[in-house]
Amino acid sequence: MFLSGPVIELDPNLNTPLAGLLTLTTDQPVRVSLEIALETETDNKKWRIDFDQFNTDHSLPVLGFRPNKKYSVIVHVFSQTDEQTSFEQPLTVITDPLPDGFPEIHVESTPELMEPGLTLIEIIPEGSNAEFGALLVIVDETGEIVWYQTGSRFTDARQTPEGNLLFIVGNKIFEMDMLGNTVREWRAVRPSSKQRIKGTIATATFHHEVFPMTNGHYLVMSAEPRSFDHYPTSETDKSAPTETARVVGDVIVEFTADGSIVKQWSLLDMLDPYRIGFGALGSHWDGTFKGKKTRDWSHGNAVIHDPSDDTIIVSLRHQDATIKFNRQTGQLIWILGPHENWDLKKFGKYLLTPVSDQKIELAYFFPYHQHAPEIMPNGNIMIYDNGSYGANPFHAKPRRTKVFSRAVEYKINEETMEVEIAWEYGSDADRKIYSGALGDADYLPKTGNVLITHGNLEAKNKKQSAVILEVTHTTPAKEVFNMTVIDETEDPESGWRVYRSERLNSLYP
Repeated sequence: MFLSGPVIELDPNLNTPLAGLLTLTTDQPVRVSLEIALETETDNKKWRIDFDQFNTDHSLPVLGFRPNKKYSVIVHVFSQTDEQTSFEQPLTVITDPLPDGFPEIHVESTPELMEPGLTLIEIIPEGSNAEFGALLVIVDETGEIVWYQTGSRFTDARQTPEGNLLFIVGNKIFEMDMLGNTVREWRAVRPSSKQRIKGTIATATFHHEVFPMTNGHYLVMSAEPRSFDHYPTSETDKSAPTETARVVGDVIVEFTADGSIVKQWSLLDMLDPYRIGFGALGSHWDGTFKGKKTRDWSHGNAVIHDPSDDTIIVSLRHQDATIKFNRQTGQLIWILGPHENWDLKKFGKYLLTPVSDQKIELAYFFPYHQHAPEIMPNGNIMIYDNGSYGANPFHAKPRRTKVFSRAVEYKINEETMEVEIAWEYGSDADRKIYSGALGDADYLPKTGNVLITHGNLEAKNKKQSAVILEVTHTTPAKEVFNMTVIDETEDPESGWRVYRSERLNSLYP
């Protein structure tokens, strides 16, 4: 039956230390089943992995190992008539401990109240931790690490239906399997390039999010610089002198799997390029668009597609605005955000108005510097409200004095152009948390819980850290999962942040 193997090789690509590759050859087509056991004095954890494919040559991922453990793996094969044959002796797998410098991850949880599955996070190094590198990390409900990869900064990692991971690194989009093999990739190449090479997208850059659409296409955020005369030079003084400025706005790009651009939408054309928010005069894009100093007008940080009405929703951090527009026509539909400084003749009809019976101070009603909108099953919008400033230019001081970040659910009536807060968690929490950047809020479908990523916190030692919470979708909400990512060394220059988090059903498809 067994012609060669079975053999399990850990970390076959030298980038996924807890993943193994099982290889074996049989004399007839079989499917493989594995019994894995961790047996120690304090633990007797066992699980089973069943593979469905019938083959004679097998190369299969073995996932779920924890660091610094010893495992016994029994290999069974089943013929097409369901006859079982087992390899004569168990295989032994010994995993290495986590490398020195790995971030500290602490979890308190109530697993029976949690959404089932595993939590994927993207950890960003700060200060001296940059030498260690960025990480993709997956933990179980108790905080045990079951998979990780180190590398450059990972952005917007998510699991595909095939069980791969899709994410951005710099100016590239990768789809990678759980063994660290690149399945496919796309690279941003300036539109001025004379010849488009396979696997390239004719756009200036990628940033923040790549969103798989139900039609097989992808949405990604790019950017473009334009020159504008008489541009504001101050976020607090409306009468300050103006200047000619190189303004960078977001471009939403829809592309196919082969890299062809289907459509693209310029936010500088859709909105008012002269309306600024706090942060809009920053120079974030100087390194991308070299030359004259840039202005970070919109700082888009999320894009999603709603197939129910074929619309696109975009979060624009420096406009304190989340917008929705028609994918076919590019026509603006609504703007969720404060009404200050909009040209009401052009944009007043798009501004969503709070329902009259929600008597909430406006600084605490609308999201400010928000991230990661998503469409819930009930049609509402869940969003991470960073809560920065609580005001728009040209206020000298922030109006939102009780600073906190929150997950907030908005119910929008497009017929009346009214919006109301259906649920929130943050302002009413026992311990308010403020994350001035990053962040995520995900509705979890099986329990109805909400997974919240406070990705950019300042700990008491002034180091950057992160907290990921899972709370019930109730009022008041109950916390069922609390994960902190922190640097506990004495190095004052070190820290960790988390871009987003996702709940995965499994390490497998």
